[in-house]
Amino acid sequence: MGDAFVDIVAPTGSDALPLWGGDINCAAQILPHAGGSALNTATHFAGSGSTTTFFTALGNDQWADVLKGHCTRFNIALSSTVIEGSNTGVCIVISGLSDRTFVTSYGAAAKFADEHVDWGILERSADHLHIGGLFSIPSIQRKIGERIAKLRLSKEKSSPPQPFSCSLDTNYDSRSETDPEKAWCWDGESNWFLEEILPQIDVFLPNETEAMGLSRTTTVQEAIVFISGRMRPGGLVVVTTGKSGAIARRGAEEFVGTSPTVEVVDTTGAGDAFNAAFISTWLNSGKTDILEALRMGCGAGAVAITQVGACDEAVTLEAVKALLAAQ
Repeated sequence: MGDAFVDIVAPTGSDALPLWGGDINCAAQILPHAGGSALNTATHFAGSGSTTTFFTALGNDQWADVLKGHCTRFNIALSSTVIEGSNTGVCIVISGLSDRTFVTSYGAAAKFADEHVDWGILERSADHLHIGGLFSIPSIQRKIGERIAKLRLSKEKSSPPQPFSCSLDTNYDSRSETDPEKAWCWDGESNWFLEEILPQIDVFLPNETEAMGLSRTTTVQEAIVFISGRMRPGGLVVVTTGKSGAIARRGAEEFVGTSPTVEVVDTTGAGDAFNAAFISTWLNSGKTDILEALRMGCGAGAVAITQVGACDEAVTLEAVKALLAAQ
């Protein structure tokens, strides 16, 4: 559940950015690609064989057709609302060797709200819900915590009780560029994300910048400890740390994963590929093997950055295993 965008990706082949009035050469052809954190992760889930339904909102335009075609190609069941008068989300991505930067028109994603979700599908058939790009879907943010709590209770009360877990990746809060005091869900001394949503999450998957922003801390380790103490009992915080890998914490236990060395082509969507592989491995292990989930997540992120576009090709668990075996 979450954001879906058409990414217009410009892979520069370097870490240079153009100055105002200037220009830089692009290392490869500039093309539209399916994207958005939630759709990226859904694609990698589906590519590894998971039955996947994707909840989002689209506009009534040619960009929506790009995303619908993508979902059909990967056998993703698309449960989406067309919001008349809004464009489908479009994101211009300037991708370098070590990072990427974005210019985004949020369009329908910004209007995606609680009433656009068929919660009945989730109650009947979902054993895991992943929410991606929370900061790209502001109209549904404040309902998420309450909805997850109700969904979990419904699963527990069913006969027999049904398994259910929930993971979340917020992505970057663009407000931090213009109004740092109100960014990362902070409002004065309180933070509604930490108080209302995080206690409902089984696996929280920020990158290091997001983790420090949400916790108002200055080091990754401080952020991990701070966030871990605010999650539901047994909850996992998993912080990706770029090319060095990722760190996970559950209670007082900490786990470290390292990334394989690969030639970087495009860093767009690496974290989303990590999410899918980590969660899939964690679920398949009965929610116990965190080290293996980290290993597979880091491997998936490495596979993702060897190809252009966030999810033009699914990063499968088989591809990840092959890369790790070759290292």
